Amino acid sequence: MAKSRELLSSLREKSEDNFQNQGKQELTYFQASIAPLLEKNFYRNVDEYGRFEDEFWRIDLIFIGFFAIELTARTRSLSRRSSVSIFSCSKAKGKRQEARGLINR
Repeated sequence: MAKSRELLSSLREKSEDNFQNQGKQELTYFQASIAPLLEKNFYRNVDEYGRFEDEFWRIDLIFIGFFAIELTARTRSLSRRSSVSIFSCSKAKGKRQEARGLINR
């Protein structure tokens, strides 16, 4: 038990020393090499109030248009394929009520 505690404390000391020695080198490398690339590739415009500009609606507009056209085309093709439509359903309901004597025409 005492040996495991000594081993853990020696490993902890080695890791802290290793971090203090190599951590500074890695941090300076990140700040000099990687951080400018991240700033360049992930830059966003800021408006006059300091908020990020949201231009994602332009990308969304393309998809909204595509799916609206697809929905319209599918609806039209299905309505032409079958004889059922919105207006025929309401006419059938009126005929059923008329046959039951609920509506007098």
